Amino acid sequence: RAPTIGRVAVYPLATTLYDISANPGVVSPLVTSTAASLVSTAAVSVQLASAHRFAATSPTRRWFMVAEPVSFCLEGERLFRYQDYGFSTLQRYPDPVATALPATTPQRRLLAQGVSAVNPFVLLPATLQRNAIVELSLRFSQQGEGVDIHHEVQLRNVP
Repeated sequence: RAPTIGRVAVYPLATTLYDISANPGVVSPLVTSTAASLVSTAAVSVQLASAHRFAATSPTRRWFMVAEPVSFCLEGERLFRYQDYGFSTLQRYPDPVATALPATTPQRRLLAQGVSAVNPFVLLPATLQRNAIVELSLRFSQQGEGVDIHHEVQLRNVP
């Protein structure tokens, strides 16, 4: 049986990326390949699990392999990482006062406590001079001491 290796995304510029039911759409159904082609230095051949048309063609003829989405969220003074919630146009999150997470809630992991920020994650769209950038601005504090982290991440996977 061929291994599942993710999904193909073509020209992923909008939040419609998360709507995998759309056909034509930005993201394909699951892609399979032979195990041998995944370690080969030759061109890789992929096969879509079902018929799919992409919403647009990439001007640079690129396509990307994408995995399940992952999110980071600052809740109060705690920074969490969410995963295993699948592709959805609506972001689901747990009830902050619940004592246990419901089965439909995405898996979350605590990354840090004592974190504060006004605008922790800011997306600067791509321009003609540069790729898109995500700015992270977080303050980590504990026992009266703190450190500010300001970091920019350049998004190189442009269409």
